[in-house]
Amino acid sequence: MQYLDIAVNIPLNQTFSYSSDAAENDEKAPAIGKRAEIRFGNRKTTGFIVGIHSNLPANCPVDSGKIKSVTRILDAEPLFDNDLLELAKWMSNYYLCSIGEAIGAMIPSGRRDSDAGGFSFTEEVPDTKPKILSDEQKAAVEGIFAKPVNPVYGRSGNLHYVYGTTGSGKTEVFLQAAERVLKQEKGVIYLVPEIGLTHQVIEAFAERFGNTVAVLHLGLTPSQRLSEWHRIQHKEARVVIGARSAIFAPVPDLGIIIIDEEHDASYKSGTTPRYHGRQVAMYRASRLSIPL
Repeated sequence: MQYLDIAVNIPLNQTFSYSSDAAENDEKAPAIGKRAEIRFGNRKTTGFIVGIHSNLPANCPVDSGKIKSVTRILDAEPLFDNDLLELAKWMSNYYLCSIGEAIGAMIPSGRRDSDAGGFSFTEEVPDTKPKILSDEQKAAVEGIFAKPVNPVYGRSGNLHYVYGTTGSGKTEVFLQAAERVLKQEKGVIYLVPEIGLTHQVIEAFAERFGNTVAVLHLGLTPSQRLSEWHRIQHKEARVVIGARSAIFAPVPDLGIIIIDEEHDASYKSGTTPRYHGRQVAMYRASRLSIPL
């Protein structure tokens, strides 16, 4: 018997204890990062497993005989790892929401994978032609990866502000920076304002990076979003483009975060948790000591 700490997407800042007798080698055995279907009060709901114990925790207010068992485990593999769990805990403290609300904002709600649709890069051929950068663009790219001297802000000092008017070549600076990170076998998150997630932006990245691009956009169904989420987890997609919530993408070995038009108001969530994509990006970049 295992005892699970389960967070629920409700405004109560606590976890709830449930039990499971699934065998450890079972594909649907509980694991931190998986979702579980539970009876919560008189209704069924989905919770997130955030802790596992071989014995009932000492702080549990009821004895083991009153602990309900989970109805079933919904995922064959975890949807979030320890890094995203720590991010959810930070969000819970910083934005005064429950850990369940934080995780609920982060992960897709689909129950099974589906073809992503909307944008397909399978037939795209990456553009390998070298781009000629201006001296100013070269300086910007080099500045992003330069080791900080006497950092003032953030743990790593790796926060950079790239300024340029429309059409001045910022996108090529971002593309070159992403390319350099990919050559290091690391991943990229590229955030754009909701209104800026246009086919032109997507095509620019698809032309350069082909089917290693994943786009998280509002047109995806929950099942399609779950499919893209798994592509990212399995390193099939190494460049993630999306609006505000793409900052939570489970990119293994994340190497850089880029926020285009970072002043845009759409990076601020209008519903609980009322997070700001820029602040969350700063926290992730700081923990990983990567450039933002």
